[in-house]
Amino acid sequence: MPTAPAAPAGAPVATPVGVVVRMVHDGSPAAVAGLRAGDVITAVDGRTTRHVWSLVLAVWRHAPGETAQLTIVRDGRAVSLDVRLASAPAR
Repeated sequence: MPTAPAAPAGAPVATPVGVVVRMVHDGSPAAVAGLRAGDVITAVDGRTTRHVWSLVLAVWRHAPGETAQLTIVRDGRAVSLDVRLASAPAR
């Protein structure tokens, strides 16, 4: 997977390419890290996430309890978030 040329935090981003966050559950690791509906995840640990499968593969590289650094675009600006990953809830 290619490495994303990371935009500095707060830098304007014209048209982000990545995975759009549709919903964030209250109390989830994503919510605790500050992820919001409408954010666009463009990279995980510096690796580009152009589609949902690249996001899934990037998350699978981590064990529950580890931290992943997300690069997101929010309101046209690059933002970096650290997310402590958890196990998927039982179905």
